[in-house]
Amino acid sequence: MVIQNARILDFSNKKVVEGDIEITEGRIKRIAKGLKGNKIIDANGLFLMYGMIDPHTFLGIAEDGVGYREFDLNETSDIITPQMLPSYAIHPEDPAIKESASWGITTAIVMPGFSNIIAGAGTIIKTHGKSINDLFIKEPCCIKVNLTRTPIAYHQKDKLRTKMYAYAVLRKKLEETREYMKKSEKKRDNSKEDMKLLSMVLKGEIPLLVHVHRRDDIERVIALKEEFGFSLILSGCEEAHLIPSLLKEHNIPCILGPLMRADKDPETRNTTFRTCKVLEDHGVKFALSHAQSENPVKLLRFLAMYAHKAGLSKWGALKAIAQTGYEIFGLNDMGNIEEGKIANIVAFDKDPMDWKSKVVWTMIEGEIVQRGEI
Repeated sequence: MVIQNARILDFSNKKVVEGDIEITEGRIKRIAKGLKGNKIIDANGLFLMYGMIDPHTFLGIAEDGVGYREFDLNETSDIITPQMLPSYAIHPEDPAIKESASWGITTAIVMPGFSNIIAGAGTIIKTHGKSINDLFIKEPCCIKVNLTRTPIAYHQKDKLRTKMYAYAVLRKKLEETREYMKKSEKKRDNSKEDMKLLSMVLKGEIPLLVHVHRRDDIERVIALKEEFGFSLILSGCEEAHLIPSLLKEHNIPCILGPLMRADKDPETRNTTFRTCKVLEDHGVKFALSHAQSENPVKLLRFLAMYAHKAGLSKWGALKAIAQTGYEIFGLNDMGNIEEGKIANIVAFDKDPMDWKSKVVWTMIEGEIVQRGEI
């Protein structure tokens, strides 16, 4: 297959290239002018960018249009549930999955919600398929931790009242995991799925994704990272703009979102799109999230536009909804239209950063799976 006459957004080199794309077995084989093939798709001047990624969603486990009866988002049986796997709850027919593809989101990280201190694993999915096997890319890709005040609200019955206790519970579990890892294989209890998953974190096989809002919590989590030696991704981090040098020093990537808020929560009152500009200026890696199901999936690209309006560079904004999210989760064969990458491509009728631009078609692994926005 060859896509001809395209305007290709090259994130790595920050430029638009006119040319053709040859796709073989779901991957980009060549990018050049004058390519020929048995099957031709004439882009006729459409803007092609790499498929977007939302790095913190609840697709399929907080299904659109069904209310809380069908929500598998928040497991409240315990404060610590690292063994929760989204693949056991994702409903492939969730309308938000198809809608995501129609708006150019080809990949998503699905995670449990905010009820527990350790909530469970993250799962990487495609946004096209009839079954969980069709959607599935990787699980676990991280273990999610919540250190906001939300778990306190869910676990009053468990005597969780303060952040002091939340941090104490998390530290105790990490220390238990470290002791578990010191045991020989013969002496380990292999039935403990929670320990096996947390061992992956402490061995550096997967990162710990920690959802925090305030500066002081960011600082405390970085101290935990230094103590236990795990790889860290921060999510939420609405006050990241107050300590960009610290984030850069420790090479901590951030997932920002939702940056469009109407609430008056004291923990998130410093939310601002200017955070993106500050992090860009300090060389901190960050991606944007629309935080589905709190917001509609179609919002993701518009968040990039608002961030650009608040000072973020145009290419920085585009990378924040595409390339950087893939990099944060180690998806090295995705993220940019270049040779060797998986062919997840979105075609726009205008520059994707133009408010009037629309998705014409969405391609996942070399197949056009959706035409137009829904």
